[in-house]
Amino acid sequence: MIPVYISSHGFGHVTRCLAIVEEILETTDNEICLVSGDSQVQFSMAYLARFSTRVTYHNIITDVGLINEEGKLTVDKEALSKRLNTYIDDFESIVSDEVEFLKDKDVRCILTDITCLGIEVAKRLNVKSIATTNFTWLEQYSFLELDSRILDFFEDEYSKIDYVLLYDLATVEFKSFIVRHQIKILKKVGLVARHTEADKVRNLKKIYEKPVFVSFGRSTNMNTINIDYDGSIISTAGTNLEVKGRHIELMQNTLDTQNFIAASELVISKAGWGTIAEALVAGVPLVLVEREGVLEDTHHIKLLKEENLCVSIKEDELKNLNINKLRVAVSSLSKDIRGNNTKEVVRSILSV
Repeated sequence: MIPVYISSHGFGHVTRCLAIVEEILETTDNEICLVSGDSQVQFSMAYLARFSTRVTYHNIITDVGLINEEGKLTVDKEALSKRLNTYIDDFESIVSDEVEFLKDKDVRCILTDITCLGIEVAKRLNVKSIATTNFTWLEQYSFLELDSRILDFFEDEYSKIDYVLLYDLATVEFKSFIVRHQIKILKKVGLVARHTEADKVRNLKKIYEKPVFVSFGRSTNMNTINIDYDGSIISTAGTNLEVKGRHIELMQNTLDTQNFIAASELVISKAGWGTIAEALVAGVPLVLVEREGVLEDTHHIKLLKEENLCVSIKEDELKNLNINKLRVAVSSLSKDIRGNNTKEVVRSILSV
């Protein structure tokens, strides 16, 4: 069995992990135990339904991630600090419960993205932990200058990682952390993304005229965004849009947003790694929203701009989005399409 501990912050972590889990289930006889929050587990159960006999699920809050101010993409540092201190207080009890849950199972190794919980459980079970990521929460919390109790806790826990499968766009701070704590990089693996279905993508392109995909993640609660557009706006559930024109809001249980991304002419999103990966693998131009106080997003935008792979806008520009202007802005972006390396990731995991 391979337990996979996934951040219960948003959906970017779970979707990129599902790309790996699906590959493991399709190409090996390993069983999976997927551990994450309620929404992430429910989504994963539906996505992996055809493998129901080989996947077990464990529903717990695995970490805190970030907390935003109401109606904004800006981090609420006070609320975040309070939640993190509670998490730290409860951590030992949560770990003990997880060790008890897994102790009689034949655990091969533990994957984590990027909750400390999986790392600590692996240590207690005397198996290897593999972090599949481009960052840790430590860099983000340091960037926000949270108090030393929080930073010391995450520094200590992440230093226990045995191996890293290092994704593209990894932060400078995370790379320095790996060197500082002498953590072994199992492999630099580029991007991973859920596979698209060519027939469905072709059909979506026929159905929707000039489709633009708009999503700001399920961990945000933003004020209403106004859009006037003569094509089709496709948005994920929970993205508050007022659209003059055709608007398709995907249902909460839509499992294949990667197909809608691949069918679109443009993606407008916060700069989360999962959405970026799915767009780059599909060759879809990116418009990314700059988020004050979010180190990972700022880093992504900087690197992608250097490679001419995205344009960025300020959060204030979301009040009235000019889609045609953005279509012109992305027309000069590089058409470089990145590879999807899920097979390579799975081979590396099985080598441990």
